[in-house]
Amino acid sequence: MAGRVGNLTLSGLAVGLVVILIGASLPLVLGTQAQRAYQELLGAAVDALPGATVVFSRYDRGWFSSTANTEWALEASGAQRLRLDSRIEQGPFIWFNRKGFPVLARVQTRAEWLGTAVQLPPLLVTTNISTDGSAVGRLLVPATDQPRRNDSPWLRNTDLTGTLHFSPAAPTVLIEIDLPAVALVTPTGPLAQLTDSRLRSELRGWTGGLYTGTTRLTIGAARFGGTGAEPANASSTATEPRRQRLPTGSPDTPPAAPVGASLHGLVIDLTQTPSDRTLDIQLQAQVDDLQLRGQDYRAAQVGISARSLDGESLIDLIEAIQALSSSTRTPALRGLVGLTLVTRLLPRFLAAGPRFDLDPVRLDTPDGPVTLHLRVAAPAAGDGSANRGSNAVTWLTAITGEGAVTLPESVARDWLGPADQEHRGDPPAEQRLDRWLDEGWVSARDGQVSSTVHLVDGVLTVNGRILPLLGPTGGFR
Repeated sequence: MAGRVGNLTLSGLAVGLVVILIGASLPLVLGTQAQRAYQELLGAAVDALPGATVVFSRYDRGWFSSTANTEWALEASGAQRLRLDSRIEQGPFIWFNRKGFPVLARVQTRAEWLGTAVQLPPLLVTTNISTDGSAVGRLLVPATDQPRRNDSPWLRNTDLTGTLHFSPAAPTVLIEIDLPAVALVTPTGPLAQLTDSRLRSELRGWTGGLYTGTTRLTIGAARFGGTGAEPANASSTATEPRRQRLPTGSPDTPPAAPVGASLHGLVIDLTQTPSDRTLDIQLQAQVDDLQLRGQDYRAAQVGISARSLDGESLIDLIEAIQALSSSTRTPALRGLVGLTLVTRLLPRFLAAGPRFDLDPVRLDTPDGPVTLHLRVAAPAAGDGSANRGSNAVTWLTAITGEGAVTLPESVARDWLGPADQEHRGDPPAEQRLDRWLDEGWVSARDGQVSSTVHLVDGVLTVNGRILPLLGPTGGFR
C-alpha cells in the first residue's frame, strides 16, 4: 500500500514537473510566434510604403517581453527616415485579457519621423496580436503645439486617433483614422489648416504587394496659403460645428490677408477592383465650396479611372520608375532601366489594353460651368495587335485619345494670369489667350472658350491643328 502511494506521489510530482516545464517554456515558444507575427506586420507595412527601404532592424527576444527597433528610409537619399521602437509583451498577463480574443502578444510602438522639414509629433500604437497572426492596433498622435525657436513652421493639432485591423489570411487591412483639427503655423499665422478629417479604408492583398479595396477620405474644411487668421486651437473637439472650426479672428482683428485656397466638404473615394490579372482603379472627388485667389466656386467634381491595368507589369513599371528617380543609382544603370522601360515593360503594360479616363471634371463658377473630359486607351493584344511584338513605337502609335474642355472666357483669363505673371517675364494672360485664339488652338463663342483634342496613329490634333508626335513636333508657343 505504501509503495502504491509512493508511486502515485512520484507520478504526481512528475506530472507537476512536466506542467511547470511546459508553463515555463510556453512564453518562449509563444515569443517565437510573436516575433514571426510582428515581422509579418512589418512586412505588410513596408508593402504599404512605396519606396521605403529598411536601414536596420533588430529584435531582442526575452522570456516574457521582447524589444524591437526598426528604421526605414522613406526616400532614396535616406534624409527622411521612420524609426520604430517597440516593446512586445508575451507573458501570461496579457494572453487572455480580452474576452473572445486570445492575445498572443501586445506590442507598444513609438514611431518617429526623422529628417523632415517640419518637426512631426510621434505616433503611438498599441497592438494586440492574436494566435492566428491577426492584429488590432490603436493609433494615437497626441495633441501638440511646439513653436520652433528659429521661427520655422510648426504643427498644432488635436489628438489623432484611429484603429487598424490586420488579418494575415488574405491579407486584409481595415483602417479608421480621425483628426479633428491640424494646422501648419508660423509666428504670423497659419499656412494651412484642416478640420474634421476622417479616413476609412478596407484593403485586401492582391499580388506583388498591391492592395485592392475601397478608401474614403473626408475633410470638413481646409485652408491653404496666406496668413492673418488665428491658428487652429489644438483643444478643439470634433463636436464643434464644421465652419466654426476654421478660426476667423475676433471683430477687432484687422481684415485677414487673402487666402490662397479654401474649401468645405471634400470627399474622395478610391476604389481598386481586381479582375483576374488586371486591376481597375477609380477615384471620385467632390467639393461643396471652393475658393481660389478670391473667387468662389461650387460643386467641384473630378473623376479619374484607370482600367485593365496588368498587375505584374504595373509592379515592374513602379519599380523601374523608382529606380530611374533614385539618386543612388549610377547614370549607366538608370539608362539601362530606362531602355528596359521603353522596350520591354511599356509594351507589356500596353498589351493588356489599359484605358484612362478623366471624366467628369466640372466646376460651377459665377460666370458658368467649367467642364473637361479626356480618354486615352490602348488596344488589347488580341484586338488585331498581336504582331506588334516589343516595338514600343508601334505600340505608342496604337494609342488613341480624345478630349474636350469648355469654360467661361473670363475664368480662362483669370486662371492664365496669376498676380505675379508680369514679374516672371511671361506675356499677360490677355495676350496669351488672344494668340491661342488667333492661331486656332482654342475657339471662342458666346463668352465661352473651348478646345478639343484627338489622338490616332501617333498624330495629335488640337482643335483641328495637327501635331505629329513621332515626327516634327509643334506645340503652344
